[in-house]
Amino acid sequence: MGGMGYDGLLQEAGTWTRWTFFVPNWGVDVFLGLGMTASLGVLTGYKRRPCAIFIWLSLVLIFARNALIKNVATDYVGWLLLASVFVPTSESIAGASPNKDEEFSVPPILLTGAWFVLTSTYTMSGLYKLSSEFWRTGLAVGIILNSYVGRAGSINEMICQMPWLTYLMTWSVVFFETVAFVFFFKKAWRWALWLATALMHASIGVLTTMSDLSMSVLLFHLFLLDPKWIEWIILKKRRHSRLYSNA
Repeated sequence: MGGMGYDGLLQEAGTWTRWTFFVPNWGVDVFLGLGMTASLGVLTGYKRRPCAIFIWLSLVLIFARNALIKNVATDYVGWLLLASVFVPTSESIAGASPNKDEEFSVPPILLTGAWFVLTSTYTMSGLYKLSSEFWRTGLAVGIILNSYVGRAGSINEMICQMPWLTYLMTWSVVFFETVAFVFFFKKAWRWALWLATALMHASIGVLTTMSDLSMSVLLFHLFLLDPKWIEWIILKKRRHSRLYSNA
């Protein structure tokens, strides 16, 4: 693959970039092997920072210079890899040596930056959808589910038989994406946007073959999951349990 020509590059739809023209096949294999090894380092927390930088570099070399990338959500993964470099290396998994002087927590500036990235890109996506007649008229989701990217199955068939539902899904996507940037300034309501967009991408993963795109964005959502939301749900549940027990 290292010596394939331009036609081969087009056929691969953006799998490699120009740097592979000057690297032998075995060199590409070694590079990808190192990338997979580095991913294990990030997963286990062992030498997370250098491993994250190497994986980010791999993404840049493989995807960044080619406009024919298969997954437009790859940039979210790249952002997370760079952000992880600034998170204290205090986890202890698979033999990693924790730094007990540091607390394993995400610096607030990274969370603020991540919310800015997520909300601004959602809003740009929503505004772009508004320029499309299919999204404005509510037809988009139905067309997507009936296209080659829609998964064959009873769930898709059931949804497509209810036009009102496909219209509702289409307009819900446009609404939440378009107003997303407002939630950057409304911190108390971010959970609503997080939940709505997470459900949206989970649905994309279930109903279409674009699950790789959804997985990338859902990873970004997991990074922004606030433990206080879970604590609030648990507290609410306990209060309801006490009310029922006292009744």
